[in-house]
Amino acid sequence: MIAGVLDGYTGILYGLKDAEDQGAQGAIDAFAQPDALQNGCLLMVTAVAEAAQNDLLLPGDEAVNKAIGIIGDIAKNFKGRPTAPPIKLLLQHGHVSQLLELGKKSDDDEQLRNLALWAESMIREL
Repeated sequence: MIAGVLDGYTGILYGLKDAEDQGAQGAIDAFAQPDALQNGCLLMVTAVAEAAQNDLLLPGDEAVNKAIGIIGDIAKNFKGRPTAPPIKLLLQHGHVSQLLELGKKSDDDEQLRNLALWAESMIREL
């Protein structure tokens, strides 16, 4: 269920990016609103991180992969925007960092390790 919700947020983020590419200036900034980002998407990421901390989710779980992927997608899409500094602070939150560490330490999933390293680099560039 959580993986599907995270997929939905990814679709919204990229739909807004496409709208902006087609001339709707500032469309992607709508995702920076608290209801979409802080009270929506990042709450789901926090739920995944907490479940992983409590050993309810393992690194290979689809929700972990989706959560790490959307972290990187958010950072990538807001790079260079006026809204980037507060978003960077949100993405440097403890739960996000813990989730990225979980992904980087995955012993049996090289793709997850690479995804976590990519997401971390996108946050640094933000």
